[in-house]
Amino acid sequence: MLAFDLTKQFGKGNTAFTLDVKAQLPMGKIIGIFGPSGAGKSSLLRLLSGLEKLDHGFIKVKNEVWSDTTKRIFLPPQKRAVGYLFQDYSLFPNMTVAENLAFAAEKNIDPVQLEELLAATQLMDKKNHYPSRLSGGEQQRAALARALVRRPSLLLLDEPLAALDQTIRTSLQTYILTLHERFQPTTLFVSHNRHELATLCDLVIEIEAGKIIQIGTPDLLFGETQTIDLVSGSFRVLTLTRSENKLIVELVASQQKIKLALNSAAWPELKSGDRIQLTEAEFILLSSKIKH
Repeated sequence: MLAFDLTKQFGKGNTAFTLDVKAQLPMGKIIGIFGPSGAGKSSLLRLLSGLEKLDHGFIKVKNEVWSDTTKRIFLPPQKRAVGYLFQDYSLFPNMTVAENLAFAAEKNIDPVQLEELLAATQLMDKKNHYPSRLSGGEQQRAALARALVRRPSLLLLDEPLAALDQTIRTSLQTYILTLHERFQPTTLFVSHNRHELATLCDLVIEIEAGKIIQIGTPDLLFGETQTIDLVSGSFRVLTLTRSENKLIVELVASQQKIKLALNSAAWPELKSGDRIQLTEAEFILLSSKIKH
């Protein structure tokens, strides 16, 4: 579980901006962060990475506390299992692709690991090239490989595709999905592009004026869904509440929401964003189907 409850003020006086957000998110998913410019999306990534310190609150990844102002805990960025990819790539121009990856590893990189990352990003034949000899898409793939070189628990992608043309952008979406499936980090992906978020993400956090206004699947937030049988089939969990032996869940499928009561004991680890398979016999209908 990625859990945070944090407050941070940026600037002073009339230009002051406060980020005040709280969430519990499943691990191993691609989670989009969506909202207008200045909403606090990049600021949240900087706080999670340790590039900024919280004013109040905590950040916890799995069972490890990365920051807690009450307990005076603060892990610096280099001690957090985090990979960060900026929009401008930030590759060292005086290092080859292989040297950029080795530097990010902060130790003698395992040759097998290096080859695996280069192969996954299709850069084996470019490993001895400097960034100036790479295309924009190749630089982005090299930066993505570098962000993954330490096998991070948390991969932070801050609008990494925004400056690319549509052809390269579409290609890199495929690389992100392939690398995520292979290495299974929890990925937070900032983007203004609704279609991109719907293509890549399991969940989306919508932020406005420094606050989270909703968390849901792309199906719910953007209305981009596939046709799924509501009586028997695959569903995405939007919200869930445990009450005694019941689990009240709100699911989405085929542009419809449906609320159900499940046996809590049968689904002990179910979380928002999970996809579950149900048959008609497995649920009790609590409310009629509601159109978006």
